[in-house]
Amino acid sequence: MALLQPMGRLKGSGPEVLILCGIALNFTAGAFLSLLQFVASADALQQLAFWTMGSVAGASWPSVTVLAVVLAVIAPFSLKAACQLTALRLGKEQARSCGVDVARLRRWSLLRISLLAASAVPTVGVIDVVTPDMLAKVYGVKARVERCSRGRLVVLIDDETV
Repeated sequence: MALLQPMGRLKGSGPEVLILCGIALNFTAGAFLSLLQFVASADALQQLAFWTMGSVAGASWPSVTVLAVVLAVIAPFSLKAACQLTALRLGKEQARSCGVDVARLRRWSLLRISLLAASAVPTVGVIDVVTPDMLAKVYGVKARVERCSRGRLVVLIDDETV
């Protein structure tokens, strides 16, 4: 977030620059992960493989506690911003006409998402964090109950097959 946010503010840079910087950051993180795999011991390599596949078997109570605290702190702010985020889905100009400070909303939303992802990934792994977003593409944004139940089902199936 700290690397991509300033790139989006550069004069003359559009969404293309932000997307390309995100892709470059993704490849850098992938290279770092490959380096970790190269120097890791056999046990660490096995744990890393399960973590990238998304297993809740390695979850511990301290990591769940951290996730619960972060969620409890961030949830009220996210619920308060829900209407503004819905307005932003119509486009930047429409959201501004509804009185939404788009830059501020995006900045704080990105911060909340980053904190939630940073606290969730150590607990449940990468795949289980991405699953609700994938299900939102299939069932739509409004279908929250279906996404939650199917997301739990995917996590259970994922843990049973790993």
